[in-house]
Amino acid sequence: MSSMRSAWPFNGLLPAPHLDALFDGGWITFEEDGSIKFSPQFQPRSATPPGWHPDMKACGINAAHLAYLEAHWSGVFRK
Repeated sequence: MSSMRSAWPFNGLLPAPHLDALFDGGWITFEEDGSIKFSPQFQPRSATPPGWHPDMKACGINAAHLAYLEAHWSGVFRK
């Protein structure tokens, strides 16, 4: 990855560390409206993962993020 691409502000969402780890591992993704989608393969130890509630959304997602989200949906997210 080029340094220019890694510095591009839309190449990341900057979620909280616990959500970032789940995102990087493909266990969660974000929909176009910012809502969190869990992988069907995700099996949390409790009914509600720590630090999460059903109406949580990522703020500030816009059209420039969509190419990166689409790459996550097709190449990282565990379907």
